[in-house]
Amino acid sequence: MTIVEAASGRAGGWRAACIHISRDNTGESILCKFGVDTPLRTREGPISTALAQRIAADRINEATQRVFGAATLESPLGMLCESLKVTLRTSFEASLAGARFRTRCDAKTTPVEFGDFIL
Repeated sequence: MTIVEAASGRAGGWRAACIHISRDNTGESILCKFGVDTPLRTREGPISTALAQRIAADRINEATQRVFGAATLESPLGMLCESLKVTLRTSFEASLAGARFRTRCDAKTTPVEFGDFIL
């Protein structure tokens, strides 16, 4: 979702997404929530929605596989979530100039929910 429009021909503007991940097979009620922001335009040019989505999805998938791949049913989701956030912050922000990882979602966004996550 576009949060701030970019000025014509200038770097700036923001789009944001909100992600919720839950694990349904253990009865834990904790959700792993975070947000990602990408610029609409950098000094190099515009960033399409498709490119921003692909970069975010790739980094989230890689971080999730790294963190949850080593988890067991006994692994608390809260600890896994915090580890995921640390891993994702580094990889996501390094993937796209101006991208930001947020521990909270922008109030204007609608969460994208990932559930039924089975270990």
